[in-house]
Amino acid sequence: MDYKSFLFSFEGRINRARYWLATLMILASMIFSLLLLTVICLGNGIATGPLSVNLVGISASIQFTDDDAPASLLPRIATLAMTLFFGWCYATASIKRLHDRNKSGWWIVPYLVVPGLYGQFDAWLGGSWLAVFIGYATFVALVWGLAEMCFVRGTRGPNRFGPDPLARLETAARWACLVTPHVSTVKIGLELYLRYGPNVVASIKGASGVRVFLDLKLYDIPATVAAAARTVARLHPDLLTVHASGGADVIRAAAENAPGTKIAAVTVLTSLSEDQLVQTGVTGSVHDAVLRLSALAVEAGARAIVCSPREVSAVRAEVGPGIMLITPGVRPAGSAAHDQARVATPEEAVKAGSDLLVIGRPITGAPDPGAAAAAVAASLRRLAPARH
Repeated sequence: MDYKSFLFSFEGRINRARYWLATLMILASMIFSLLLLTVICLGNGIATGPLSVNLVGISASIQFTDDDAPASLLPRIATLAMTLFFGWCYATASIKRLHDRNKSGWWIVPYLVVPGLYGQFDAWLGGSWLAVFIGYATFVALVWGLAEMCFVRGTRGPNRFGPDPLARLETAARWACLVTPHVSTVKIGLELYLRYGPNVVASIKGASGVRVFLDLKLYDIPATVAAAARTVARLHPDLLTVHASGGADVIRAAAENAPGTKIAAVTVLTSLSEDQLVQTGVTGSVHDAVLRLSALAVEAGARAIVCSPREVSAVRAEVGPGIMLITPGVRPAGSAAHDQARVATPEEAVKAGSDLLVIGRPITGAPDPGAAAAAVAASLRRLAPARH
């Protein structure tokens, strides 16, 4: 989870579950901070009374029994800083939740700010009818606001504040469940990962139980790839892609820092044709570049190679039988190639020696992804008993 965006940013939307999570995190942090501050005060001889936590009014405070003690000034400043900090976090979560309801963040004023202020200053109003009216009005606003943010579902689909935080993740999890009986592995691509963060791995794996192919195509200096691989390793994906063109040190860094994950080295993207490869400054044919990068990656520690179906047989001869060969650009007969330049049918890829077929849009874009995956699996069962 991106906690920086989750707790400190006003942009985007969060659903009910995320709002409850943010509220519990803030409340627990407030209580822990106050307890810690109390212990520190007692350890320094500063007498304290009861603790006070008010999430609606966003206040965290300690009652000091010795008001004249100069030493109590620092703890008072600390409680004020905590109130401001946790107030900010609660405001960001509440505004993002209002965005999910397609409401402006300014609705936080009648829903939370005004009731919070009333709770602080209601004694000043006395017992007049005006005070009673304002009290009832702020109570209604508070209940209404809490209902909006805590219990009512967000708007379905995208709204003016961004995409539905549940739609794509729910769809991806549903696809995973539909295709699980027919596939061994589900790929999580860069778009899905960036949109929903690391939690998407657990969501997909939990929904289907299949192996997870995390296709992030890491491409940076060795130190950065090493740090990224360590972070990704905590998610326990079965496969992680790294660009072989980053060099042997990059592949080695990923392999050493994610020992429980099979590193798959991406050779030449299947969207690149011969002419396009030349435009990037690479001399020689695509075939030669794929073989060269495959040999380099395997020597550096990669245990899988990503290449198009057209190069599979040559790569197998180059790297031997112990390396998994993964082939994107696989399209069932009659399917559109889309932006893929070097494609083959599932049957052709398996005959060429592919171990794992990557079939994306022909399945995810089908009216029934489960049926589409079943049709591909049925065609492959006539060639080999293993599932791909």
